[in-house]
Amino acid sequence: MMMYAHVSGTAITQWGALPPLWWDGARYWDLRDPANIAPAGWVEVTPTDRPADTATTTTVETIELVGGIPTQVWVPRDLTPAEIEAANAATVSLALAEGM
Repeated sequence: MMMYAHVSGTAITQWGALPPLWWDGARYWDLRDPANIAPAGWVEVTPTDRPADTATTTTVETIELVGGIPTQVWVPRDLTPAEIEAANAATVSLALAEGM
């Protein structure tokens, strides 16, 4: 599914699926008409590949302006102890199910 970002000046105010209607504070834009998408401030987001998780880190999606273009960016974060424990339990369960 295509993702869009609403850009106001130099800031992204919202991102996700394109809404059918958009209120800009002064008027409604019918975004079902492709001719209204760009004038209403909506721009297609440039996707990027999500890096693989490691044993201790994962990534969180965000959208940032890169060279003025809304771009999908992946920000690394440490896994929580509960997430690590769940991953380890899943690995053990899979090994048991496969007969080790």
